Amino acid sequence: MMSERWLYSVSIPFCCGVGWGWNAWTTRIRLSRRRLPHLFGIALLAALALRTGLAIKVWKSDFTLFRTVLSDNPRLPRAHLWLADAYLQADSLDSAETHYRLALALAPDDPLIHGDLGIFYSHRGNCEQAIREFHTALLLGGEQPNPRLNLGVTYQRMNRFPEALVEYGKALALGAEPSRTYYRMGECYLELGDTLRAKEAFKNSLSADPSFSGDRKKLKNL
Repeated sequence: MMSERWLYSVSIPFCCGVGWGWNAWTTRIRLSRRRLPHLFGIALLAALALRTGLAIKVWKSDFTLFRTVLSDNPRLPRAHLWLADAYLQADSLDSAETHYRLALALAPDDPLIHGDLGIFYSHRGNCEQAIREFHTALLLGGEQPNPRLNLGVTYQRMNRFPEALVEYGKALALGAEPSRTYYRMGECYLELGDTLRAKEAFKNSLSADPSFSGDRKKLKNL
């Protein structure tokens, strides 16, 4: 979004050039007069340090960062999207919805916006609208693991466990994170009364991530 990576390579010759020029300047003047450029250099460093300290405040949180970006360019859809995601994580749902809608108005064909909007609707309990947004994200962006996984989570919240299992299977085939996906599959199989497949799913989850304690507890109970 900010493309700061382009500054890295050009900053090296810039700093080398400044250092070379500074050294060339100070070596050409008399020894008695070298104090002046050194004092100037100290003052310059102090001013730049103060400017850096003020700029650091922008990076205090996602809110300060994306608000600053939007104050400079209010028509960046991804900035609205990431600010909306931050509001969603903070459970400020009204503010999140405002920025999701602004992002969608600026980029109606962006699959990432539709996917995150689906998560928002699912979080609000509007599961049918969430499902529509996830399908739109898949239509616009092609098969991706996250929309499929989130579709499974939404179906599971609606107690539509067979449909959730189908989506979890597709998400795994597309490269979704296996431990939690298998864990959710195990939960669905438990709800359907299929303890053998539930145990197998929890074992797969534990095999993918031995540190994940949820499936260990489920296996012990089974």
